[in-house]
Amino acid sequence: MLYYIQFMKKKNYIDFNKDTYSNPETKKAYQDRAKNVSKHEWTDEQWKQFFILRAGVNKNSKVLELGPGSGRMLAILASLAKNTTAVEFAMGDIAKEKSPTSTVIEQNILDVDLPEGEFDVIYAGAFIHMFSSHDLAHKVMPLISKWLKPGGKFIFTTTLHEKHAEGIFAKEDYEGQMPRFRNKMTRHDISDVLMSGDMMPEEFYGKGERDRDKLWILAIAEKSPEHLRNTDEERNEILARIDDPNHVHTDDLNQSIRRIMRYDSALWVAPNKPLEQYTISELEDALRNVQKRSERSKLNTMYSAIEEGVKMLAHSGEEHLLPKGFDTLTFNMVEKAIQKSPKAQQKYFGAKIS
Repeated sequence: MLYYIQFMKKKNYIDFNKDTYSNPETKKAYQDRAKNVSKHEWTDEQWKQFFILRAGVNKNSKVLELGPGSGRMLAILASLAKNTTAVEFAMGDIAKEKSPTSTVIEQNILDVDLPEGEFDVIYAGAFIHMFSSHDLAHKVMPLISKWLKPGGKFIFTTTLHEKHAEGIFAKEDYEGQMPRFRNKMTRHDISDVLMSGDMMPEEFYGKGERDRDKLWILAIAEKSPEHLRNTDEERNEILARIDDPNHVHTDDLNQSIRRIMRYDSALWVAPNKPLEQYTISELEDALRNVQKRSERSKLNTMYSAIEEGVKMLAHSGEEHLLPKGFDTLTFNMVEKAIQKSPKAQQKYFGAKIS
């Protein structure tokens, strides 16, 4: 009840959230979380691979982050692109401290004036659910679409819910359970968000946090051409992609060529052998025997990673770095070959990766 009394005094949910996130205790909690990344989250290196491989971020990209909070992701983006900007209404000081080379605009996004078509990539982690459905559709998403270049990428994370709800909720996974306005979105809400910003999704990644009873979704969308905007066909396509397992990748799959995640070997046919040591032939055998979708996704991802790595080296004229015999190749072999090839790394990652 106290939360609602405080909210009513403010009369504006954005001001209410600003008070919550400007609180020194809240800032410290975010900084501590950034320093101690949980087992449910990607490492900095995994995020770098994701932004390079899936969003095409390189040193010449212009990148905007909305709501950088602690600045962890902003610093990651700044390590890849020379031109990074952030809009942060409550934690701009700690975001700037974490990423000093970035431009940090300490304002409410609704009051910010940025050039039209300025950015190649806009990233909004745990951001869109801080706005009401009305403001998202009529204010926030049109701004994002305006600032994004044609064909630019919009990447966002939020939690997915079976039932829609918006209002004041305690942030239970942080000490103090600070209250803030929160929009709990369903798959239909996600489609509305994308359509209001003229976005067509390319991929979705899902990740469950069992101990927090949450299902996070990471989406990559592209600014749609004029002829695809605001049609029933587009809405149906968006919903189909959210539902289609070929577009929703579970268990932290990022389909990167340089795969750095390690899986529980007990899941696979050879229980004492890590997945990255499987040969192409063994992966094919496992796919014939594994029925569980999440396990098949991991196998398919590793298979694709090996194939893409081979193509990468071939296009760079350095396939000689690989052992002979495609069927006997493993991910480890391909990864080692790529690490020996600065030419391949530069060509496919846009920047040398150590």
